[in-house]
Amino acid sequence: MSLADHLDNCFYRAAVASGLIVDLETGHIHPHIEKAFLQHLQTMGHNYTSVHDLNLGNPPKSISDMEAGGVRIVQRSRTPTSPVPAHHYIVDAGNKDLLDYPPKTSIVQSTVRDWYTVEEKDSVIFVDDQGNIELAILRNVCSREDVVKYVTEVIEEAADSRRNVRPHHHGKVIQFGYNAGQWHYRLWGLVNNIKNAGLSSNEKARLDSRMLNVFSITWNIILSKAPAEAVEAVMKAITDANLPPMAAAGFEGKSCTTGYSLEIGNTLVTFPFMEHPPCEGYFAINYAARTHRDMIYAPYAFSWQTHCRQPLEFVGNPGGNYTDLTLGVTVHSSNDSLMIFRPNFLHGTTLYRPGTERAGVLFTFSRHIKEAYEVALQKEAEGVVGEDCTAEEEILFYN
Repeated sequence: MSLADHLDNCFYRAAVASGLIVDLETGHIHPHIEKAFLQHLQTMGHNYTSVHDLNLGNPPKSISDMEAGGVRIVQRSRTPTSPVPAHHYIVDAGNKDLLDYPPKTSIVQSTVRDWYTVEEKDSVIFVDDQGNIELAILRNVCSREDVVKYVTEVIEEAADSRRNVRPHHHGKVIQFGYNAGQWHYRLWGLVNNIKNAGLSSNEKARLDSRMLNVFSITWNIILSKAPAEAVEAVMKAITDANLPPMAAAGFEGKSCTTGYSLEIGNTLVTFPFMEHPPCEGYFAINYAARTHRDMIYAPYAFSWQTHCRQPLEFVGNPGGNYTDLTLGVTVHSSNDSLMIFRPNFLHGTTLYRPGTERAGVLFTFSRHIKEAYEVALQKEAEGVVGEDCTAEEEILFYN
């Protein structure tokens, strides 16, 4: 039996002895149970940090509970049309001098109603007339500067070491987990985008491990901090899709489905039972997206922005802000901000001034990846291996 297998069995026995297994079935770890679990691990010679030390592990709060805690709830309906066409770059009203930067650029404004701007420190949930979430912005969700800094460092490392999936756009987007292959030839499989082909298998595994850990902590922040109504709806969609959890090519498909570690300073902080994220995820670095729609299989997507810095000596907002065009809302960027949004509606990111820095983690639940997986399963059942996995209908993805 390998050391890894031995540790897994130790964790399992400790979880059974502490009663944690019952809580794991609900997807959340309660503090009093976890305390007993960690004490039991210590008697077995293992020492691990509490997940609650990183402000994680608790069930998400409902919209009403968040309102009671000070989050602003705004009822706002969508307009049937957008003030800006699709596939245009957009700029904030205070940055009109950026209008001439690329072709097809429009200013963010509306002639039919007031535009709503969510300021850097504001937490707001926008709901429709039925109380359903249209957009939510929650600030300071992790509240651990060392963790946020660590995540940003891994994002920046990936921007340097991996291929950009949006090479013709402003900024970079790094994909991780599973994908559907190239546009002209759909093939379900793990992303393999490390640029340096000369790295050893151990070096590749280290890079993949760091990314998988960051996506894992992001996912568990979402499960704890996003509104319960959004979490429940997305989890149902994930269950219905039946896609495998995120894995890494560097582990040759052998990575576990639970647990992750963080390198915080000189300490390796390990959480053996926290859930791994859905099959695909993205890092965005200084990215500005043209107005577009994303075809997703879940009702919401999630974005955790970990880093935001404006140019030195600049006064005002430099741009780089998420904008929902039919809702008429612009969200000013800030560090440690979680956004729950509906990318199937027209949206984009405003152009930003030189020297602006932004970085974050996204889960978008792409429909074309789900369809490629379904076709791959069908081909496997038919005994066909390595064949084009494009669905019969054309797959649209406007990002």
